[in-house]
Amino acid sequence: EGRPDPSMLLWNLVPNYRERVCAAATDLVVGAVEELGASRAEVTSQILLGSPPVALLNELNARPPDLLVMGAHGHGGVRNFLVGSVTRQVALNAPCTTLIVRAKRRPKVVLVAYDGSPAADAAVDFVAALPAAGMSATVLSVAEPPSMLYAEVDPSSTVESAQALQRANAQ
Repeated sequence: EGRPDPSMLLWNLVPNYRERVCAAATDLVVGAVEELGASRAEVTSQILLGSPPVALLNELNARPPDLLVMGAHGHGGVRNFLVGSVTRQVALNAPCTTLIVRAKRRPKVVLVAYDGSPAADAAVDFVAALPAAGMSATVLSVAEPPSMLYAEVDPSSTVESAQALQRANAQ
């Protein structure tokens, strides 16, 4: 089956290490559970042992939620620079919609990138369900001119591109 994960050696070599880590994780989770419980949502908690991105992705694949919410930055420091952050690894591989939060405040200005797809419609529905008090939203769609998609010109030449566009529009 391969070599054992070296990061798991501490679990077995250092006395009471697993218990101390579990106690610290429990302390972290209790505050979040209390805050979510105040919102009247049904809240449960769970603590997994192991590599964070692997454990999270295993849990997401076993019981996919409708939405995964994660903070943009955690405790990785220099290690994240070398191997990529947990948030990035999980968001890129999650089987569900992922919301990455950067600040601890309610959004006041929201930009919804909209392309008419079912996923974009879901984004609009999600923003519509947010508390609207004090929030403004902009729905942004970017339209690429069709003639530019099919014009056979050197894109580095603005003059040639403009001339090709005029010819294509004249036809």
